[in-house]
Amino acid sequence: MPSPATRVDESRIKAVLFDAVETLIRPWPSVGSVYARAAGGHGLRCPARALQAAFHPAYSELFPERFFGRSGLQTSEPRERRWWARVVARTFERAGCGTPGAAVIAAGLEAFGGGDAWRPCAGAVETLHTLKARGLKIALVSNFDGRLHRIVAELGLKPFFDAVIVSSEAGWAKPSPRIYAAALDALGVDPGEALMVGDRPKEDAAGATAAGLKALLYDPRGRAPGPGSIRDLRQVPRRVTTNPAIAPPCAGRGSFGHRRPSAARRRSRG
Repeated sequence: MPSPATRVDESRIKAVLFDAVETLIRPWPSVGSVYARAAGGHGLRCPARALQAAFHPAYSELFPERFFGRSGLQTSEPRERRWWARVVARTFERAGCGTPGAAVIAAGLEAFGGGDAWRPCAGAVETLHTLKARGLKIALVSNFDGRLHRIVAELGLKPFFDAVIVSSEAGWAKPSPRIYAAALDALGVDPGEALMVGDRPKEDAAGATAAGLKALLYDPRGRAPGPGSIRDLRQVPRRVTTNPAIAPPCAGRGSFGHRRPSAARRRSRG
């Protein structure tokens, strides 16, 4: 029997939910580069390459402490911020640069709180355009904190979303059905009328199907090929049946799309 994420009944879809990091947006140019630049502003020199290599091990090491509660999926804004501060500090320690001071940690957190440290993933803007033009409701559902609102706004993506649901504000993290329920309530749709798209099999695909939604696993590297996965975000609109009375998607980018850095800023980035 196929897994819950392998079939998508597109005929009833009225809303599409997306994960944020590594689905619609990605760190730019890399986590290590952003941390290195933030630390350099406070006199701490640490190689970006070393920080990049240290980040994922630090994240994985501390992940079991991220959430709390009997389900292990409860969270809050203060808890998320404290946890991310520990990830920043541990990343520098694993990179061999010692334990950073409070100012460096705060700078690392702040650096990832704006659009300069992020870029839309390939096909994200085009996909959001198409879905929005077809009249579908769109939500962002992410295990993140309140910084995501500013990131989305500064990237120029905010007009696409009818709701932005972050775990720290919902009080529950994916794959809890409660965060999906919060998104469905915000959109005014039933679980069977919503499709979740994300890159994590447990949090996004399995979590969504357990909550009654349809799901597609975004798998750009082709590690889990099958009818329930896609390698290109631009495949999402093809999975959604549209009402013929709704206007077809616009061809141009219009007023939406991510903000492009100014010429001066592009020069400053070398």
